Formats: sequence, C-alpha cells, structure tokens
Amino acid sequence: MALSGYIKNTEKLNYGKEHQYKLTVTAYDCGKKRAAEDVLVKISIKPTCKPGWQGELEQADGIRTRHGLPGSLPHIHLETCDEPVTSVQATIELETNHIGKGCDRDTYSEKSLHRLCGASSGTAELLPPPSNTANWTAGLPTDNGHDSDQVFEFNGTQAVKVPDSVVTVNMKEPFVISVWMRHGPGSREKETILCNSDKTDMNRHHYSLYVHNCRLVFLFRQDPSEGQSYKPAEFHWKLNQVCDKEWHHYVLNVELPTVTLYVDGVSFDPFPVTEDYPLHPSRIESQLVVGACWQEYTENENDTEKATEAPAGCWCSSS
Repeated sequence: MALSGYIKNTEKLNYGKEHQYKLTVTAYDCGKKRAAEDVLVKISIKPTCKPGWQGELEQADGIRTRHGLPGSLPHIHLETCDEPVTSVQATIELETNHIGKGCDRDTYSEKSLHRLCGASSGTAELLPPPSNTANWTAGLPTDNGHDSDQVFEFNGTQAVKVPDSVVTVNMKEPFVISVWMRHGPGSREKETILCNSDKTDMNRHHYSLYVHNCRLVFLFRQDPSEGQSYKPAEFHWKLNQVCDKEWHHYVLNVELPTVTLYVDGVSFDPFPVTEDYPLHPSRIESQLVVGACWQEYTENENDTEKATEAPAGCWCSSS
C-alpha cells in the first residue's frame, strides 16, 4: 500500500482463480501510534468482458425447421457485459446438406432455373422429374425432393435410356456437361454416370463420363472425319471430392482438344490425358444412357437381347 493510500497489486490478478480478495489495513500516525480499529478492504475481480455473440458461431447444428421442432442455437449467447441493450441485429446464413445447389425447399422448376440463370436455349435435362412428356425417369428411386431438387439414385442396378430427341447438341462444337453428384468409395469397377454408345452391332463408346477408383474420367472419341491421327480421347482427374460422400457440382467444359473440369467452381486440369484414333465411319445410330452404357449382345443366332453394362454406383443429379 502506497503512502498516498492507494492499494497496488504486485501480480496480475486472475478472475479464474479468485473472484474476491479481503485485506485488513492498519493505520499508524507519524509517532507510530496504531489506530484503534483496523479497516476491512474487499477487492472484487471482474472478468474481462467484450460484448458480442459468444459460442461456436461457425457451425450451429441445433437449428430445426418450424415444422414440428423449435429452432435453437444451443451453444450461442449474446454477452452484454451487464450493460443496457437498446437493440440487437444479427445475420444468419443457413446451408442445407441435402444438395449443394441451395435450399431444398426451393419451388422453381429446372426450366425456370435455366431461364433465371441465363442458360443456353439448347440445354438438355437428362434427368427431369417424371411427367407426361418426360417419363423415362419414372422408374428410378428418388428422395422426397421437389421439382427443382429431386435426386435420383443409381446404386448399380438401374439405368435410364435418354430419348434420341432430347440431346440435339452438335458434338463437333464446344459443349458443357453439368452434374450434381454425391459418391463414396466402393467398387473398383467403372461406375458410369452417362454414356453414349452404339445401339447395335459394334458396341463402341462415343463419349462417356464415369468414375474409376475415385477418379473422374471423361472419354470422347472424335469424329472419323477428323482423319486417322491420334487425338486426345480420355481425360482423368484424381480428386478427393469424387469419393468423400458429399454433394459436389461438376462442370465439364469440352472445347477439343482441351477439356476443363470445374468442381464447385474451382478449375482442375486433367492428368493424364491419353490419345486414341478417331472412330471408324459407320451408319450405326448411338444411344445415350444415364447410369450405364448401352450394349447389344446375342446369345445365339435366333435370340437377340438388349442390355446395359457397367452400372453406376452413385447418387447423381445431372443435366
């Protein structure tokens, strides 16, 4: 204690150790005469306080919808430091783990989203919600999503043929393939996302997108008119996202001889890129399939049957 009467601490006081200190102060006059009574001094330690939101702000998994369960932020509170509060303003961003494209309660149809986002008028939707005019997805297992976010399941036992009239893109011109997919580690076989192959006879694959050992692979055999010389034909990407069981948005920008892959908006260059000769000229029509590759096989001379091969084991929503 200083001569001026102030009490000073020699060490830093910690609120976590003691909330309050009690001291007895004895006074003496200049003649060293002791005061008749001692004085009790209480020193209260206040914690360091910063007003604001406290708790795990980045991930609040306790939020529930208003349908049945109350909303809650169990580990978050507003610290006011015992000061009066006149108003509170907060901004909360919500994300859904249903699919990467936003709220799973959106009511826009895919066609409306294409118009709103300025997509090309030639955009073809390969997995539309089942309807009177688009019924090829009617037999696929789905979640309970709405028109704008319906998810189709491909678990290795089903695939769908896309009608010939759906895709009218000239493959000699630049084009884009956009796919939402959630896929985890599993089979070491090729897992086909989409494939365009011969309808009959030779079973050649013209182009396909598939997963193999957690690699995303795009195959594109160029047109025979390009001449008999080696051309880039198979593009590989080794990505953690392919097998992390999370939703990701894959966009392939095909502008031969280069193909650029965007995953959730981030670009990736292919490695390796293998080359092959263009396909031989033929008059055979091709068949586009989602979830497998179309193949014709003959068990005997009088019995011809159609089948699909290399089914995909993934959940995917493609367009």
